[in-house]
Amino acid sequence: MRKWQVLEHASRYEYDDEQRQKMRQKADGLYDYVVDYLNQSPTKSLCRPVILLLNFGWQRKWLLENRNDRLVTEEIRDDFGQPQRFTPQRTIAIRRFKKLAIASTIFGATTIATIGYLLLA
Repeated sequence: MRKWQVLEHASRYEYDDEQRQKMRQKADGLYDYVVDYLNQSPTKSLCRPVILLLNFGWQRKWLLENRNDRLVTEEIRDDFGQPQRFTPQRTIAIRRFKKLAIASTIFGATTIATIGYLLLA
């Protein structure tokens, strides 16, 4: 059931009509297999199959009625540029803290030197 739902939703985001049709055929096959298997299974009334059908089965009618609603109107460009090296937030924070500490030290030393010069002058 979960695989059927994922494929059915994914087909709505597929731009290529041929791929979209393949995904739908696979989704329909999975749905039919699950329903047929459960109808023949003595465990069809147990909790897990019932919960899965309650979670996903009701979506089938709406998804079939809205299959032609295309959620992607243009082909997605898959050129995302060169990968960038990941820098953890902690590393960035430590680097910023060090810069702030150095700037504060320089400012403090300059302020003390200026006050000392003014008092001695």
